[in-house]
Amino acid sequence: MTGKTDRHLLVETRDTGEAFLRDARVLAGTGRDVTLLLIQDAVGTVIRTSSPIGRLTGAGVRVLIDDFSMRQHAVAVADLPTWVRVADAHDIAGLLLVPGIKVVWH
Repeated sequence: MTGKTDRHLLVETRDTGEAFLRDARVLAGTGRDVTLLLIQDAVGTVIRTSSPIGRLTGAGVRVLIDDFSMRQHAVAVADLPTWVRVADAHDIAGLLLVPGIKVVWH
């Protein structure tokens, strides 16, 4: 049985695919706690005007972006939409160590 306490961390490393975003939306829609973490090449997807990731926040998905990857791709905090939160290595390690969290790396 699943419930609100089920936590999922979806880690996207490349240009986000619609299937991966759909998975995040479906998980959140069934009451699960879902965080989407964008790292490596995925960081550029949030600064696009037509980014489909923004629609996830309406479904309850939290969107984080890795600060190191941002610097590597010359993405400034000022370039980010308001629905994205910047995460550093300490934040990410804390998420990965949450007891019972289910991590999917894409």
